Amino acid sequence: MPVPVDLSGWDTGVMFADWFSVRLSQEYLGGSETRARDLLASGRVMPVLDGLDDMDPADGARPRAVAALAELNRFAGPLVLTCRSDEYAGLSRAGQRLLDCATVRIERVRPVDGWRFLVERTVDRARLADLENDLCTAGTAMGAVLSSPWMLTLASLASQTEAGAARLLTFIGAPASGGRAQEELRATLLEELIPSLCERDPADRRQRYQAEAVSRWLRLLTASLSGDRATPADGRGAAVPTRDLAIHTLWPVAGARSARYAAAAITFACWLPALLSLAVCLHHNHALPLPGAVLLALLTPAPLLSAWTARARYVEPRRILFQRLGSRLGWTRIFLGATLGGVLMLPLTPAFGPGFALAAGTGSAAVFGFGLALSVRADIDRPRLMAVSIPTALSVTVGAGFLVGRLGDFVGLIAGCGAGAIGLAAGVPAGLRAARRNNGGEPDPDPPGVPTPLAPLRNDVMAGVVSGLVVVLLTLYGTLCIEWLRVPWPLAVLTALACGVAAGPGFVAVTGRQYLGLLLAMRGRLPWRLTAFLRWCHERGLLRSAGTAYQIRHDELLEWLRR
Repeated sequence: MPVPVDLSGWDTGVMFADWFSVRLSQEYLGGSETRARDLLASGRVMPVLDGLDDMDPADGARPRAVAALAELNRFAGPLVLTCRSDEYAGLSRAGQRLLDCATVRIERVRPVDGWRFLVERTVDRARLADLENDLCTAGTAMGAVLSSPWMLTLASLASQTEAGAARLLTFIGAPASGGRAQEELRATLLEELIPSLCERDPADRRQRYQAEAVSRWLRLLTASLSGDRATPADGRGAAVPTRDLAIHTLWPVAGARSARYAAAAITFACWLPALLSLAVCLHHNHALPLPGAVLLALLTPAPLLSAWTARARYVEPRRILFQRLGSRLGWTRIFLGATLGGVLMLPLTPAFGPGFALAAGTGSAAVFGFGLALSVRADIDRPRLMAVSIPTALSVTVGAGFLVGRLGDFVGLIAGCGAGAIGLAAGVPAGLRAARRNNGGEPDPDPPGVPTPLAPLRNDVMAGVVSGLVVVLLTLYGTLCIEWLRVPWPLAVLTALACGVAAGPGFVAVTGRQYLGLLLAMRGRLPWRLTAFLRWCHERGLLRSAGTAYQIRHDELLEWLRR
């Protein structure tokens, strides 16, 4: 099985087998490094390594590339190494090359093959009749430019329209000497790319985009990209490749703050109906101002914490991995959550009674344990996670017990669930920061399977929906069956739905809120159905997929969009 990996991030002081096994385990095997080593040693996976020519600056010596080649020559298994021809030839002349290997070189397109490619893909071959002689004549700008597979593809697309074919034919007879005609032809082909892809297709009934709008939207999306190197995404060292159009890191398109603060505003908008409907329920049961006001005050840390998270520079997309329940990691984390619930029950029992303590411990154990098992990545630092989570959860439940514990065991259950959720929200970032200090804490890979660029947003929304449904059921039970909360069923249903929105989209689905924040901040400048537009660009070949991110199909197209 070929496994593509980028070499640019490899510290060549680490043995290749060790480094590749870690990457394989993190990105495809859910953190199982032992299994990764077994697959590599048995030859069941084959590394496909790209980026040798990007390991060092373009000018000067290439010490990292030289060290990488030396280390790869010590590796006994099969592998594929891709590199630009000129850079690899320079390393070979210096005595540095991959030994005992077959070399496959991608050559320029021959004129006869280029002409065959064009005529077999054009609708009206008569349009290009005058092009054959010029393409096959030495020293012409047409022959020089269309010897590139990329430019030949653009010429094929341009010839599909009358305007594109007409502009292409204006370069017949232009000499290749001087280079000016070649540059103009390349620019023309790039200019005709998007209009040719937006040409009306009677067989395609999906939404049709205007070429001018597509160009404008892509320019906005690529304006925040700044080269090949990764830049810090937050103050804790996480890095996001700046060439990637990842759905959860698109907020810089709207500026440094607009999308993030719009996401925080969306958070408060999700919580406001829930707080108002709960206030109506408490007023209906004559629980206002006391103890209802105290109960509502206990809920205020949740929207504040959620809004603070939504405005972060780098947001980890939420996800729910039900397959974790069949693994040792999942059950270990559920046991960890149960331990946390037991730790909470010990001080709560003498203070508030066994009923309140049991309800709070059960709620906290369920939310914390299953939340940790199903949604949090494998490389988190557990001691730091627990060191932050336990005091946070204990303070929430003790505060709830002192203020409104007399309302019954249902308050203990709600307080326990809130303590587990807030404990996760506070402890997970601390655990990730501690993991980064120990060379861990990399951005989370997508779940096993075939990742797509829209998977982070889809997983995040699904996690919010599942969490919201759990809270809807819990709230519905409370407003219909608990005496001091009981209200007529229409108000109960309305309250349950509002609380589900607050807990799901308003607390869990943080990537979804940042995505909506981007759309609001860029209203009128980007399409409302941005994911559908990105999918269309991928289908038409303007974007390519690289794991959980989109990338502009070619460097020349990216530079043209920037200019």
